[in-house]
Amino acid sequence: MSETKKQQWKELSDKEKSLRIENARQGLINYHKNVSQDKKEAKAKKTKETWDNMCEEKKKSIKEKQSIIAKNRKKKKCVYCGIEVDPGNFARHHGEKCKKRV
Repeated sequence: MSETKKQQWKELSDKEKSLRIENARQGLINYHKNVSQDKKEAKAKKTKETWDNMCEEKKKSIKEKQSIIAKNRKKKKCVYCGIEVDPGNFARHHGEKCKKRV
């Protein structure tokens, strides 16, 4: 991103930033709704072929980076059971959905 764009982003209010981010997400959602199943399957096949043709060292490097990112992800603590989990698992199993919630 250019310095000008970075500066423009910093000058935006939090409300404007949130609105732009949400609009971008909606655009992606609408894009994926309109993509044909054939295109999705072709993309998945190409991705699998790329991964299969990659050398083992490169695969190991990618997996290590992903592991580090996952381990450094911020954790959320459930107020009902006290477990600290990543945001995805928190949203799915904890908070208002926690089994130990009375």
